[in-house]
Amino acid sequence: MHKSSKIFLYIILLVITSLVISEIIARILYDKEIPLYISSNNTHLIYELNPSYPEINSFGMRNDELSVATLHNDFVIAVIGDSHAYSLASARRKNSFPARLEYYLAQITGKPVTVLNFGVPGYDMHQELEVLRAKALKFKPDLVILQYCINDEHISNYIQPKHRWLNRVLSGSVLISNAWKTILYSDFGRKYVYDYVAKHFPNLLVYAPGLVGTVSARQSGEKDPAHRGYHPTRSKAYVPVRYHDFIGREHLERDVKIFGKILKDAGIPAIATGFIEDKDRQLYEAAGLKVYSFFQIFERLDMRDYGYNPKNTSDHFSDNGSSFIGKALANFIHADSTLTNIPVAKVERAHAAEQETNQPE
Repeated sequence: MHKSSKIFLYIILLVITSLVISEIIARILYDKEIPLYISSNNTHLIYELNPSYPEINSFGMRNDELSVATLHNDFVIAVIGDSHAYSLASARRKNSFPARLEYYLAQITGKPVTVLNFGVPGYDMHQELEVLRAKALKFKPDLVILQYCINDEHISNYIQPKHRWLNRVLSGSVLISNAWKTILYSDFGRKYVYDYVAKHFPNLLVYAPGLVGTVSARQSGEKDPAHRGYHPTRSKAYVPVRYHDFIGREHLERDVKIFGKILKDAGIPAIATGFIEDKDRQLYEAAGLKVYSFFQIFERLDMRDYGYNPKNTSDHFSDNGSSFIGKALANFIHADSTLTNIPVAKVERAHAAEQETNQPE
């Protein structure tokens, strides 16, 4: 073997050894990180909360562990929405607005209350409709709360890649995936790399195994100022064809109507909350939902004092803001007899069923 060939082999061996050692080090440093999101087998959900993540239960909700069998005597509320329902700025579940709603409503009524938090950051209306169908209805809720944000007509924060093998290869290496994501999502990457990759190689927008990021409204040049920033795009030019049914005002309106019809047919009352402006109020009311928006909750108050800046729609309410929302919703529910007469009937049905079961043969 020529000397030059030996040197070449040594270099190759050195490179491979270095990569293996670097991969081992990367796994020691990063492999303990648990992702908040996992890819979903349900194509209408795209992704779900990871049950292995802290404070996410086995049903993929931001709740303590619970049993469906123990809920028959409780007033059960299902909260469906995005990062505002999840309460992204609240590090602890107990400070999220659904948890505070549960606390305040139980205090006011003196009855057992369970609020199920189905909020998933980045979800749009199409996914929220599927949450109702595939998840929430299984718990037989007495009331459903739908939380709206302007990105409900946009594509979600993450989608599944078209070329899954490429995603698996990149995500399979802790070293490569973390190095690439560090570059891609850094200030430098967002300024000089992200836009080009998003336009020409969207499957390289690696976020987690089975998931890639989506183009933001800022990058796709949304004309509506309220939709600029880091909300995902609603432009079909930047969204794969397989997800076109998820986006657009017409699909939002369609899904709200279906959402309302499902609940009406099931005899379950519903509230629409969130950033619902007066011009959109009719859409939710026509679907059979009672509207109690964040704008009503914070009327004559400055939302910035509660962690949310209306001029920056990527902000989220602080613990104080989530508590304020939870208390306001509890008072709203308690004051409306059409929303609070369900628990009595539910308890009576459970009691009658128990008596029937205990009858001697």
